[in-house]
Formats: sequence, C-alpha cells, structure tokens
Amino acid sequence: RWKQVVREHMPNAFLRWTGRLATSRERPWRFFRLGALPPRAQIIYYYLSILGRAAQRGFARRRNQTPYEYEATLEANLPWAQEDMETLTQAFVEARYSPHAVEANQARRIRNHWQRVKAALRAIKGKITRE
Repeated sequence: RWKQVVREHMPNAFLRWTGRLATSRERPWRFFRLGALPPRAQIIYYYLSILGRAAQRGFARRRNQTPYEYEATLEANLPWAQEDMETLTQAFVEARYSPHAVEANQARRIRNHWQRVKAALRAIKGKITRE
C-alpha cells in the first residue's frame, strides 16, 4: 500500500518543494534532478528509496515499525551496512521531524551512506522472502 501512495504522491511532493508543480503536471518525473531538491528533501528521498529497494529484496518495512525498529531489522540482514544504515536512519529522522535547517554538506555526506546501503542491497541476488 505504501508503494502506491509513494508513486501517486511523491512526484508532486518533490515538485511542490522545488516549485515546479505547475509546469510539470503531465510528466512529473521527466526532469527530476535529485540535486535540485532542498537538502532536507534529498535526505528523505535517500531513506525512502532504501525502503523501496529493501522491500524488493524481501525486507519490507511493516506499517507499525518506527524507523529505528526497521533499522534493526535491516541491519540484522545486512550486517556489513550497519553503520551506514544507522547514519541514514538518524539523518532521516532528523530531516523528517526536526524544525532546524538541514545543510547541503550534510545531504552530501548522507548521500555516501545511501550509496553504500544501496550497494549492499544490490549484492543480495534476487528477492529473499523473510517472515
């Protein structure tokens, strides 16, 4: 269900943040540039993209899991990406729930952690069914 919600609302949410909604109504992802987003939106995107990739590998987040509970679940299955996932989760919680400004250099640092978690998920061949 969350995948459907993200597919329907995420393009418009990102376009609203960048102010491009009015001109890109028909194909909202056509000119999507991650670097054009504000740093807070970039960090949120990094985390949500990991949720989607992990779900494809069989590690879907349950509706009632907090980001920290999900982090523990994912780390148990990807121990080599534990530190990167901790950093990514902490940055997401801060970007999502804190009122203070998120700096561009913080988003650049988090991007490196995101790329390493993505690589760890790619290393898992095929979909793995977890209970």
